[in-house]
Amino acid sequence: MKKPLIWSAISLVGVALVMLLVGISMPRVIEVSRSVLINAPADEVYPHAADLRAFHKWSPWSGIDPGMTVEFSGPDAGAGQKMSWTSPGDEDSSGSKEIVAVEENRLVVSELDLGGMGTATARLDLEPEGDATRVTWSLETDLGNNPLARMYGRTMEINVASQFDTGLARLKRTVEER
Repeated sequence: MKKPLIWSAISLVGVALVMLLVGISMPRVIEVSRSVLINAPADEVYPHAADLRAFHKWSPWSGIDPGMTVEFSGPDAGAGQKMSWTSPGDEDSSGSKEIVAVEENRLVVSELDLGGMGTATARLDLEPEGDATRVTWSLETDLGNNPLARMYGRTMEINVASQFDTGLARLKRTVEER
């Protein structure tokens, strides 16, 4: 009777140890970057990037949770503008995004507080390509030393990349249809 219990305990410890080692070996910092070419000059794209009200219209996350409330504060656009969201009954779906740096027609940097999911830095880089603008949306987050968070990081990379593709397609449509 004791041997099966001992082997079960050893197996459980072994699985936990393997998961710990795999988690520790995964990268601590996750970076995701996607881009799209928009057939418009940067000065037509920039207002959709540097104003969180405009961002909210093309964001891949807007409209997902009909119960979510979104509030804007700070200036009308640019550095210091902030967007906060809350979802009733779901602490992990609450957070904020604040624009912390801008370079007109070139760059928008935002800090994200994703509630229980951590923090991240996002960038929208605008680069002229002839009469068009290449928009690159990137995100960087530090998952810390938690091996489970690090294991989840690869899944997060795939999900965020897909969401960025959706958002960039919406931005392209929004700008090009004007």
